[in-house]
Amino acid sequence: MEAVITRPVRYVQIDQFCAMTGYTDRAVRSKIHEGVWIEGVHYRRAPDRHVLIDLEGYEKWVEGQRYASQALSRAKAA
Repeated sequence: MEAVITRPVRYVQIDQFCAMTGYTDRAVRSKIHEGVWIEGVHYRRAPDRHVLIDLEGYEKWVEGQRYASQALSRAKAA
């Protein structure tokens, strides 16, 4: 019996993200290291410390929405 997916996955590991988008592992890690992508907005760390890319955050970044800058402001204020 084939599994039925009822909800798409929101968070994916870096290798899966790279396969989906064409970005390289190095490009993704550079965006994280340089602060282009913000933890809690564009990616999260799972309890086991794996980096998971937030596909919703990535899509907003691609679309150039101001969501990321607003989240950064909130993160700095905390």
